[in-house]
Order: sequence, then structure tokens, then C-alpha cells
Amino acid sequence: MSTVAPDVVPGSRAGAPTLDRRPGRTGCATVVSGPARISGTARLVGGRGPRAATGATVRSGRKPVDMVTIEPFPQLHDPVVVTAFEGWNDAGDAASAALDHLATVLHATTVVALDPEEYYDYQVNRPMVSLAEDGSRRLAWPTTRIAVVRGLGQDAAAADTPGHGSDRAGSNAGGSEGGAAIAGGPLAARDLILVRGIEPSMRWRRFSEELLELFDELGARLVVHLGALLADVPHTRPVPVTGTASAGSVADDFGLETSRYEGPTGILGVLQDAGDRRDLPTVSLWAAVPHYVAQTPCPKASLALLRRIEDLLDITIPLGDLPEQARAWERGVDELAREDSEVAEYVQSLETAKDTVELPEASGDAIAREFERYLRRRPGHRDGGSPA
Repeated sequence: MSTVAPDVVPGSRAGAPTLDRRPGRTGCATVVSGPARISGTARLVGGRGPRAATGATVRSGRKPVDMVTIEPFPQLHDPVVVTAFEGWNDAGDAASAALDHLATVLHATTVVALDPEEYYDYQVNRPMVSLAEDGSRRLAWPTTRIAVVRGLGQDAAAADTPGHGSDRAGSNAGGSEGGAAIAGGPLAARDLILVRGIEPSMRWRRFSEELLELFDELGARLVVHLGALLADVPHTRPVPVTGTASAGSVADDFGLETSRYEGPTGILGVLQDAGDRRDLPTVSLWAAVPHYVAQTPCPKASLALLRRIEDLLDITIPLGDLPEQARAWERGVDELAREDSEVAEYVQSLETAKDTVELPEASGDAIAREFERYLRRRPGHRDGGSPA
């Protein structure tokens, strides 16, 4: 069975059947309401450059490009960066949707946005016009935003304490699905930095240096890039997620392979190279999306990425209704495939190839990981140990 190497997100295979009944998409990121989401846009409210709401400041000085500071920079505890970018690195919107989910359930706070003027071609990623509640028109520009999540360790401890966790909407003990708390092992005490944006149109080196300078200022110790690629995989099987690291020591620490990919790359590859030159440990997680399904989003792939983050960082992420969305997506593709015999036969051939190469040892590892997740979600679990 062939798959596309990480960092490559091509179109559908030549000669392979494709299901395409999706509505058209714009090139600009969708503006998402609510404080928990990381919006893909920054708002220009006057002047010659972007600025945030009241009280925000525009940073300058040693930075080559202005940033919009929306909230004061917090002091973070040993933070981990998680990134996702719409575009070439984001088949099925799987990576960006996974990061949006993290931002929502963990109540991320946006602290800074990059000036989009330096990095985006507005004929490719067009600004969006919307109406405010008072009827005024607002213009939103595509950009990259950075948000932070504080106090994961405190949330985990509160979730494990009887009577705690119910004060937050939808949360419950142990950080189970639908809750806002997060629990896990020692890495769960670290704060998170979430980077959500659109792959820039130009000046990638400056863009990467800008972000790496910010990571350094926030004290980041590890970067996890989320991506998704189109591959020869059946939608009826678990979504494969490939984890790689650029340095052998990092790969050993997390039980991953060292990346040996050669070929065209996207902004994630450029960011990883920039991190390597700064000796910043970097990990990439890539979900394989069935190339014959042109529909977006792909919640099943987003769910697979979130579960891989759980394994990587030894934490439990509230999943909410995402598992049901994944099942509904699979049922929808099943229905479309049944209407086209050629597609149905193609899916069956992919299933046969997948099942043939699936080793018993790999299946056993997957069962073990799923059981560990089950134990982490049980009330009474603390610091990655056995349930009480």
C-alpha cells in the first residue's frame, strides 16, 4: 500500500475514483466567534497597520515585523507549542480543526497576531467583510494568531479532587469527554502555546523567524506541528498518524522515527528547519486522509491527531462530540460509496491492502494505547498512574 510522504498534500490520484460533493471554499480563514477559539483573522480598525481591541499595543523594536499584542505576554511554565496551518499542509482541514478543538475545550486566550500585510497575497486569501451587532461593517484579514493555555496541571488536580471540576461548564472528574479539564502524567503540568493560521503566501523565512523569536520569548521547550496529507487509505479503518522528529535525540525521547522525507515541503517543513537551527526540539504529527474523499472537514482525522497528542504528551483531552462527528462522517462516506460501484470496489481494495500489511504486533500496540486512554479517562486517575 502506498502513501504520500509527510509534507506532501497532492490532489487525488490519477485514475482513482473521487467523491466530491462539497460546497466551494474561500481562501480566507473562517472567522470563528467566541473567546475560546483561535480566529484565523486579525481585524484592522484604522491607521496604517493592524491593532487589536482597546488596550492593545503594537510591538516593534528588534522584531522585523509588527505584531498585534492582544493580551499581555504571560509567564508560562515549560510550555509546549502546537501549530496548525490551513492550506497545503492541511488535507481535509484535519490539523486546523484539531487545533481549534484544543483551543475551545481548553479555553485558550489569544495573546498576539502577526501583521498579515507582510505575508499574505490577498487575491489568494481574501479579507472577509462581516456585519457587527450594531450593523456596522467590519473587515477581517487573514493572519496567524498565537494563544496560550494556562494551568493544565491545576485543572488536572482539580479534576481528580472530589467535588471539583463541576464549577466549569461541561467538566467532570478525570477530564472525561465533554469536560474542560485536562489530566495526565508529568507533562500535563506544562502550559500550551497554540499557533493557528494560514500558510503564508510569501516571505516564509521571515515568517518562520518571527514565530521562532516569539516561541523563544514565551520560553517554549518543545514544538509539535500538526499536518494532514492525502493518502491511499480506506475511510473505514483507523486514520494512520505518522510521528517524526528532526533530531535523533528527540525521536528517542518520544519513541518516534527520525524524518527521512525528501521533496517539496510546506510551511511546517520550513518551521521545523528553523527550529532545528535553534536547537528547539520539534515533532511532527501527520494524519493520512483518504484521497478519494474531497469533502471537508474530516473529523475522523482530527480525532486521530488529538489522540496522538494525548499519547505524545501523556495527557487526556476532552473530546466532546468529536467522536460522534467522526462516526457520522464515516457513515456519510459509506452512503456515497454505496451509490458508486467503482468507488465501492476501490475502497474494498484499499481495505484488503491495509489489512494485509497490518502486523499483529501493531494491532496489539494500538489496543494497548486505547486501553491506556480508557484508564486515563476513568475518575480517580492521577499523574498517569493506575485508577484509584
